[in-house]
Amino acid sequence: CPEPSIRPRRRAAPRKSSAMQLKVVLPTGEVNVPVEPNSTPGHLKENLKYSIRVPPKLIKLTCEGRELDDIKPLVAEPNNLQDGAIIIAEAREGVPEEPARSPASPKAPPQPTMIKKEEPP
Repeated sequence: CPEPSIRPRRRAAPRKSSAMQLKVVLPTGEVNVPVEPNSTPGHLKENLKYSIRVPPKLIKLTCEGRELDDIKPLVAEPNNLQDGAIIIAEAREGVPEEPARSPASPKAPPQPTMIKKEEPP
């Protein structure tokens, strides 16, 4: 019986041809972002939140004047994006760009309660 030859497993090469390049216009400039076609605008917002400095829910993504649907794939209806599409990313109207500076709650946070241990005399 001949010994079976042991061949190392070959890893599947990453499919670079399936990735799309989107040009994203941020308030601070433009970036080219590689994305998978089955990715969603919601995934893109997660990546952009660091650049725009607002939570993903407050980021508005538009292409050719229409807002993208967060849960539908980029290439599917109603988004219909193609390789090289230009996306405009902006903070939603009336939302401060840096929430840390926002006086959202006029009340000061409650002070922690200090419990002092009574010392014997």
